[in-house]
Amino acid sequence: MKSLPSHMRFIGAIIALALTLTACTAPWGGWGPPIPVQPKLAGAKGLDVYASQPAEIRPRLRGRRATQILVWLNGKSYYDADCQISNDAFELRFPSFTVLELPDYGRASPPATVSCRAGDLRGQTELAVVNISSEIRQRRSGQSALPGAPMVTVNIPLGRDDRPGDIWGYPTAVWVNLR
Repeated sequence: MKSLPSHMRFIGAIIALALTLTACTAPWGGWGPPIPVQPKLAGAKGLDVYASQPAEIRPRLRGRRATQILVWLNGKSYYDADCQISNDAFELRFPSFTVLELPDYGRASPPATVSCRAGDLRGQTELAVVNISSEIRQRRSGQSALPGAPMVTVNIPLGRDDRPGDIWGYPTAVWVNLR
């Protein structure tokens, strides 16, 4: 039996490598599947923490949102911290660099406190909803320049850019700095 030409073996090796690397990644960044927060309110159904409230005051659950909690110490990633997310509606204890599954109520999503500790080190940050549509508009604002032409962009804060129909939700990543 005749062996394959060297260029065919090379292409086969590239394909095998690509398939191997693709199988090792996950859509949430490879940190493991998202962990759902635990509701505090009685009558909650799954992630719908407000399910027991009367329909006229209950915010509409729009789905789930994955948010990764990243912990930093002196500008470097820190993997051995114990963290907690908490507010009046839900809570959860988890290790650093975890992807959380949070209820998405759009603009009505409740703010939460994320705190982490490692020995004597402590860090805390507030998790609040952001206008995702406005962030996308800001990122795209400088993309209309000529390809290859040097471009200087200046971000001048002119106030909030909230529009009807904008998408609101928790950010995809939150950073906690240990001190």
